[in-house]
Amino acid sequence: MYALKISCENFDNAVFPNAMIAGDVVITHLLSRLGYLKDGKCTVMCVDTFHLFPETMAFLAEMEDFYGFKAEVFCAEGVPVGDKAAYDKKY
Repeated sequence: MYALKISCENFDNAVFPNAMIAGDVVITHLLSRLGYLKDGKCTVMCVDTFHLFPETMAFLAEMEDFYGFKAEVFCAEGVPVGDKAAYDKKY
């Protein structure tokens, strides 16, 4: 937890990538316990490749609801977040 505190307290715009694997979920939990998700001292980001298991983005939504934050989701350039049909059409 010390590394998380150092990152969030001493650097502007701390960003933690989250691929919804066990270690990333633990880090998200610790960031929540430390209060950094609610006070905005850090951001959680993830990448939607449009090739993830269907449960992956649903799990992200569950984590957002449970811990009270909104992740910054990135995807292919020029494709709206979550729009698989637009991705398929473009690529």
